[in-house]
Amino acid sequence: MIRNVLLGFALVLMTQMAFASAGFQKRFQLVKNDQGQTVAIRLKALSLRFTLAPFIQQIKNDILSEQRRIKSLGFMGYESEVDARLVAMGMDPYSKDSEGAEEIRAVKESLMNIPNINVEESFLAIERSGLMAEFEKKIQDALLQLDLALVANLDDSRYFYRRNVVYAVVTWALEQAQKRFSSVPFLNLASFVIVKVHDLLHEQKTFHHNMMLHYFQNVSEAELGMSKTEVDRAVSSIYEYRIATTGLSESNRAAREWDVFGWNKFYVQLRQGNTRARALSQGSRYTDSKRVNFAFQESTSEGSRRIYNLLMNAHLFSSQPAMAYDYARPDKVRRDRALLNLAQVGLGFIPGIPGMLKSLANTFLDSMHKEQRLMDGALVAYFELNQNSVMVDQMYKQTINPYIVK
Repeated sequence: MIRNVLLGFALVLMTQMAFASAGFQKRFQLVKNDQGQTVAIRLKALSLRFTLAPFIQQIKNDILSEQRRIKSLGFMGYESEVDARLVAMGMDPYSKDSEGAEEIRAVKESLMNIPNINVEESFLAIERSGLMAEFEKKIQDALLQLDLALVANLDDSRYFYRRNVVYAVVTWALEQAQKRFSSVPFLNLASFVIVKVHDLLHEQKTFHHNMMLHYFQNVSEAELGMSKTEVDRAVSSIYEYRIATTGLSESNRAAREWDVFGWNKFYVQLRQGNTRARALSQGSRYTDSKRVNFAFQESTSEGSRRIYNLLMNAHLFSSQPAMAYDYARPDKVRRDRALLNLAQVGLGFIPGIPGMLKSLANTFLDSMHKEQRLMDGALVAYFELNQNSVMVDQMYKQTINPYIVK
């Protein structure tokens, strides 16, 4: 009898362990050496054949879709909708004295100029130049060397620092764009595609790093098929990837403290999240809060249940936490991010705005969605561990990145 109970308990435990690691094993491959030790972690789902088509098609579809909305709503109706959506995201387009007022007005002007963009002509022009095809080939060649699938190198504390992002292809393409396009809007569109695609390709690594951090914090080493030392070094590799090319002293520190470097960095973030959570609980704006993981919490705000990012603000000029999901409006965050991305495309088509202001507006727009999208990787792991496949799908949609493979 006792033997049967123990056997049943063991089977339940094994089933729970298998489930807990299912999402991790589905996405990540543990690379072992001859002694059976994990020396690296790789992404399983990564396309080896790069093409610009998914991103270009996404931009075209978003612009055309917005143009149809403008036509159906009428210009005045669309302006009212844009104003409302900007205000909901913490931007008042009519404020003249607030911080970031100029950037916000530039964002609105970009969106209101969308009807004037000739989508087919613009993309046909940059295609006819031949630059996109050449850029695509050079990126494909570079990817073979960069190995984007490798997300952690446990045995090399300087792996990512030595192999940090090489901008040679992007620099070459931007120089070629300057030579080949006399039309400023076409030049701006080509430059946007070149820079954005480079960023999107590298985003998948950070997105999956944040996913791994949730697994490492919440699932035991044994369930992941790793030892404690292997997990420690994997976490260090994640944070080593984040060292800037100018951070030689930080790279030296990572090498000296390889077994603890990553967790020390992680717990700094965790404490930041804890401090933010305590601060939010002091007022009445965020109530009935529930911690999700190191970076997120669920709260009720303005009568709606939402997920908030504890490590990032809504934007550059805001002190409020970024919203990661609204249960009452499941598509809100994705639509807002798509709109912000569209505004970035549209900036290049506005005549008369100084280049410096366009650059500041672009930085401002990045502050509203770029890093926030990458942190959502931690939510994928959270929802996977809670068997919520619907929310897993939603998190992937919110990346608005066609190169992040589920």
